[in-house]
Formats: sequence, structure tokens, C-alpha cells
Amino acid sequence: MDQETLETLRRNLLQRHHSLLERRQHALAAEDDLLTERELDPEDTAAAGSAAALLDSLGETARLALIRVEAALDRMRQGGYGSCATCGEIIDGERLRAVPDTDQCGGCAPER
Repeated sequence: MDQETLETLRRNLLQRHHSLLERRQHALAAEDDLLTERELDPEDTAAAGSAAALLDSLGETARLALIRVEAALDRMRQGGYGSCATCGEIIDGERLRAVPDTDQCGGCAPER
């Protein structure tokens, strides 16, 4: 992979990292706001609980995505970015552009 493509992917990963951190902070703040409201009636309490659970799941999704992005950035720093963690083959550049935080080639990636 050429340096220009690698640098573009690195910038994209850093932007995604920043975006995920912001999203996670917003979700945590919104969850805190919901949980600190006072004098909710039973229906409001149930709705607030459902909203808090949804925000928590969104927060967990963002946390897992953040871990994948950080791992990809680490692989870049260590020189292993673009190699499949399963079979060791080079990951196709098109796949890396589509899923820059992947650590598996198309053949080894689990079906989704």
C-alpha cells in the first residue's frame, strides 16, 4: 500500500476516533440527565428507563467501535496494518477503504 493511501486511511481513522469519542460523551451525558430527573410519574420513569437503556446500548456500540479504531491505529504505528490477523495475507485496499478498522481480509472476515 502506498504512503498516500495509508495516510488517507490514517486521517479517516483519526476522524472516526474523534467522532466516536464525542458521541460516547454525548450519550453518557444524556444518560446522566435522564437518571437525575426528579419526581417522574410511573410512565415517565418507565420511559426514562427505556431511554437510558437505549443510550447505554448506543454507548456500548460506540465503545466497541472505538476499540476497533484504536487497534487499527496501533497496527499502523507498529507496521502491521493491512495484513490479515487470521491468515496473514494482505487485505485488499478496497476493503480497507470501505472498512478501515478491519483486521481481516474478505475471505477470513465472518459473514454478517
